[in-house]
Parts: sequence; structure tokens; C-alpha cells
Amino acid sequence: MGFDYFYGFIGGETNQYYPVFFENTVAVEPGKSSEEGYHFLTDITDRTINWIRYGKSVAPQKPYFCYFKPGCAHANHSPKEWKDKFKGQLDSGWHALRELTYQRQLKLGVIPSDAQLTRALSG
Repeated sequence: MGFDYFYGFIGGETNQYYPVFFENTVAVEPGKSSEEGYHFLTDITDRTINWIRYGKSVAPQKPYFCYFKPGCAHANHSPKEWKDKFKGQLDSGWHALRELTYQRQLKLGVIPSDAQLTRALSG
């Protein structure tokens, strides 16, 4: 489909611990289980880094295009213990959380004291 190499999943998301994914056009299985520490983000990140390193070692002057789409931000695939740790913290909604984050960053000095919170898009 126009790429020299593909390693990833088809669609908007996949399970990060037990993914359905492909290397080029062949379905593949992770090298270890979730219980052994497998997570798709680590896998796809390591594969991407290795692909870039290999490409630059073979043809250092050749430009490349890498479309990195990890998928873990597209859906919540977190373990129950992690979800429980943050339960209720997002109940006030995105706009309220955005304002609280802005105020906390001001207080901590993460952003300049005269920083203005940008206008939020409706939604």
C-alpha cells in the first residue's frame, strides 16, 4: 500500500496486551505474553527504532518516512488496578480538568505566570 515495511494493526485500535497485528501482510503473534511483560507500545516502539537504525546503517543518505501510530491513546486498555487508581478524577469533564491543569501548572511554575489559557473548542 505504498510503504516499504508495515508493522502494526489495522483499524483505530487494538488490545495493547493481546493485540491483533501484522508484519507487512502476515498476521503475527507477540514474542511473549502479557503476563511476561508484553505491551504493544513497547513492541512497536522498539521495532520502529530498529527499522530506522537499520535503514540509516544501510543507506545513511537516503531519506525515510516513518508513520508511527502506537494506538494506545485511542482507547483505554489499562489494567483494572491502574483504572481504579484514577477512578473519579475525570468525572467533572474535559473542560473542568483542563482549567484545573492550567491552574496547577501556573502554581507550580511550569508555565509563565502571565500565560493565558487558550480558548477551548466547543464539544
